[in-house]
Amino acid sequence: MKTLIIGIGGAGCNEVSKLNQKLKGDFAVVDTDSRNLESLDIDRKLLIGESITNGLGTGSDPETGAKCATQSAGEIEELVKDYEKIYLIAGLGGGTGSGAVPIIARIIKGFGKKVKTIVTLPFSMESPVRQNRAMTALEELRNLCNVYAFKLDDLIRRMPNSTLAEGFEEINNKLVRELNLPERSEAEVIELKKRNMEREIERLKKKIRELEKVKKQ
Repeated sequence: MKTLIIGIGGAGCNEVSKLNQKLKGDFAVVDTDSRNLESLDIDRKLLIGESITNGLGTGSDPETGAKCATQSAGEIEELVKDYEKIYLIAGLGGGTGSGAVPIIARIIKGFGKKVKTIVTLPFSMESPVRQNRAMTALEELRNLCNVYAFKLDDLIRRMPNSTLAEGFEEINNKLVRELNLPERSEAEVIELKKRNMEREIERLKKKIRELEKVKKQ
């Protein structure tokens, strides 16, 4: 069964970028923030709702995230058309994750694809607004597809002597086991890091050129 792993929103895109460094498979990233997409070393990228947000993100508004996904339904269909099973990976609580992911899951399911969503939920110390956004989105997703939800608080409680970075690394390792994809060779990992560095250099050069133009005006 041909499988595509899609990261959605800031947290989802970053997680899938990490997975792409480790595993052989088909990966894609979807976001409302064009700059975030530009920074990622992933071949398949989709900026949704560009005419709504101008590529500047949702401003943590799930309603805007939902509108962006709805507007880009055709592009989403094109992205997944050659695959039978789709994994959606995201962090819930923000605008793109909470707003776009349920819409994208519904769109993909409407094409007859198998969908599984893997999400993280906010820390309890985060704002009630963010918590409510996450739980509303989680409930929507549970009515649409299979959901594997990581509670960040639970993860840290199970690892009391670990750093936050180690906690997130444990999430990454669990995703690796869940996806069950072959690992990249050392040579492939080095080549990917080289490509990522070259892409980052080009991005910085572009930024410098833009700043120089502004100075000349």
